[in-house]
Amino acid sequence: MSQPHSATTIYEPDYDTLSKHQRSLRKKLPKRWLLVLILTLLSIITGLENTSFSPAIGQLKEQFQVSIIALQAFFLCGMGIGQLFWGPMIDNWGRKPIVIICSILGIFTNISIVNVDQGFGLYLNRFLQGFCFGGLGLLSTIILKDIYPTRRFVIYNSWIVFFYVCSPALGPLWGGSITVLYGWRTIFNILTVGLISLLVLYVLLIPETIASKHKLNFDLKQTLPHYKLILGNNRARFLILFNIGYSICIFSLPILIPNILINEYQVDPNLIGAYFLIP
Repeated sequence: MSQPHSATTIYEPDYDTLSKHQRSLRKKLPKRWLLVLILTLLSIITGLENTSFSPAIGQLKEQFQVSIIALQAFFLCGMGIGQLFWGPMIDNWGRKPIVIICSILGIFTNISIVNVDQGFGLYLNRFLQGFCFGGLGLLSTIILKDIYPTRRFVIYNSWIVFFYVCSPALGPLWGGSITVLYGWRTIFNILTVGLISLLVLYVLLIPETIASKHKLNFDLKQTLPHYKLILGNNRARFLILFNIGYSICIFSLPILIPNILINEYQVDPNLIGAYFLIP
């Protein structure tokens, strides 16, 4: 007699089931469209902070005698350091405290940069802007991952990623209009008002999303070996290099264009903003 074949169990990942923590969160969250809108705006404000004032680069160079390339380098350097610093803090303190801290720091740096009168102050504020907005830019995707199972997370996160990628391109177009009509300082004044509004909406409508069991106690001695482990992994190094190249492509072009127009084509720095009005 032939022996019966044992049934083969095929494991299929579950992409749709809500965890107990996610089910409890759903009772406290705003409407889905409002939640995704708030998180999307929190994400793209980092790109707008970086590139909205690109049309004003000419005016800044004329007024403060600063290097266009250095301004961008200080911002990106601050962003990189900020992501390394805020990353462990997000899992230690929670999502909401970091959103509040980074937003408040961003508001103060925006207010500070419109009142600078020396090139050094401009460099310092660009670095600090990169530091705090680098942390803020991390949070939208992390918060969304806390709230939704994998399939829904991928769907909703695609909207955030789409607008985040578009923001460096749309920033100069919007910033060019403001620069021509009202001057470069108004760009940061408007961004400050927008950031305050987003912060109020976030604090009032979105609770802390990290589960208590996922909070980690920050220990530098334990954290540093993790960085070493990541840097020792070939796939991790590839992703790091890929993201560096991606960031250079996304954020550098709006800065290079004013530099080329001023230095190669002798365009009046005060007219650079008008060139960004051309789609």
